[in-house]
Amino acid sequence: MWFVPQAEKSIENWKEALITTSNGISDYQQLPAWEALYPQLQWSPSSTTLKLAFSLFTDWFNLLSNKASGKQVSLGVLALNCLNLPPTSRWKTNNTFISGLVPEPSQPNLVTINNILTIFIDEIALLDLGIIIQTPHYPKGCKVVVQLGCLIGDLVANQKVVGSASHLHTQFCSWCECLTADIQHLKLGRLQQKWIVKDCSHQFKELRNEAERTRMVKKTGIRWSELNCLHYWDPVQQTPLGIMHNWFEGILQHHFFHQWRWDLEKLELDNNANKDSD
Repeated sequence: MWFVPQAEKSIENWKEALITTSNGISDYQQLPAWEALYPQLQWSPSSTTLKLAFSLFTDWFNLLSNKASGKQVSLGVLALNCLNLPPTSRWKTNNTFISGLVPEPSQPNLVTINNILTIFIDEIALLDLGIIIQTPHYPKGCKVVVQLGCLIGDLVANQKVVGSASHLHTQFCSWCECLTADIQHLKLGRLQQKWIVKDCSHQFKELRNEAERTRMVKKTGIRWSELNCLHYWDPVQQTPLGIMHNWFEGILQHHFFHQWRWDLEKLELDNNANKDSD
């Protein structure tokens, strides 16, 4: 990415545009959480240091490309995108860095995913100290500092990577303290606290007895995650709620098929009949 001459200028122009705009919040860098979590990443025109934050995307894909009811061969991917870039180019393929793959044939358990994350976290921790890189804007080299900005992905993957219990657990939410017994009230629980979550996570890691770990997860809904090795990492604020299962495959699916009584099989038959008549 840094060998592309436009990258540095694009980052500077976008940050300057965000500073001068007054049209509300339209980007991650305008959120209070950005300033609170990354005061050292604020852009300055006179700075000779590139201070960057990246998102981490994690998910698993069926290599056989068949439906959920068919045979599953899951391959996982860890992908990074620079949050300093403007949204128009942030998610493009040439700006996406595949930092790791999780081998098939099945999704990893907690031990496996943390072993894979260990290598990644070690590299991110070194980049937090800063490295000297030659770029088109600084041919003699400049200091580049990188931090992990947020974890993005669907709910199932995020829960596994961040160290939260399953979405089927009594304490199912990594963001608030809502319990499954209270979910029908449609009310947010008390916000989880970073220091409590990280402390419970480290306690889980120290336990050597599997029975004790099981009891602790049942009590707290928190497991160990290698992400908690990063001193700045906030497992609550830096793990956005995914919209795929919560919205697209949850609320909207329920609304279409149960409230509006859409019949998917009938719609497919009607579409096929229309194609045949054409």
